[in-house]
Amino acid sequence: MALFRIVFISLLFLVHPINQEIVANISTRTESLTALFVLLSIYIANNAFNNNVIIKLSSIFTFYSFALLTKESALSGFILIPLFFWI
Repeated sequence: MALFRIVFISLLFLVHPINQEIVANISTRTESLTALFVLLSIYIANNAFNNNVIIKLSSIFTFYSFALLTKESALSGFILIPLFFWI
């Protein structure tokens, strides 16, 4: 009988959406994507001065455009990327 209770409670926990944060916060995925694309732009910009400058500059523009299309808060990248090279 104890094994049945354990299996039943485990299956109930498996199928019951008790953790609503996963479903309710799906809209915050845009923040993660924006951060990913801005950081990729900064990473590629850091390595852009070695070789294949045209390809790397186009990929910086592409990733930063993806960040802007994801969320408007990516406009801070206009300040972050030059600030990264100044420091």
